[in-house]
Amino acid sequence: MRRLVVVGVIVTASVGCAPQIKRKSLDEKSYYIGMQQTARVGQAILQRTTGEQAQAKIWTGLAGGGWKDTEWAPLSGSVKEELLYQGGNESEIKLGYREYRLTKDPLETTPVDIYGNVSYRWNSAGFLAAPAFYQQLEYKREQGPTTIAFSRYRIRVMSADNEAIVYVVESD
Repeated sequence: MRRLVVVGVIVTASVGCAPQIKRKSLDEKSYYIGMQQTARVGQAILQRTTGEQAQAKIWTGLAGGGWKDTEWAPLSGSVKEELLYQGGNESEIKLGYREYRLTKDPLETTPVDIYGNVSYRWNSAGFLAAPAFYQQLEYKREQGPTTIAFSRYRIRVMSADNEAIVYVVESD
């Protein structure tokens, strides 16, 4: 009977150490609607990541401090969009659009010893693939503020030259 209790405690403890995953929707933006902003050539005018994200609660052992929460990370199927400023003058504005798709989830299992015990780790580096979509954009510029539209974005350009752009994101 005593052996059965010990086995039951070990099984319960090991099952209780499996990671617990929390999920929620993801919509992170690098810009604010209606706020004037500036970007230099090569910098992003806007970045937006949409999809789903997850956080894992991982058992690190008693020596490791017990349960630890990982950082929130986007999951497979999430999309990151970037609109980059590539220069301009009095007559035109040049932009680049890049879209990345997440191809694998960042939660990985890793064997940690010769007995095959498994540890869970959160790999948040390098899981975005090469751009899934890239497009060069050129817009004619008018005297004074110019409104440009791409996809769901409307941007009012206050000024632009070969060094920087001053703009307001009007809608997304």
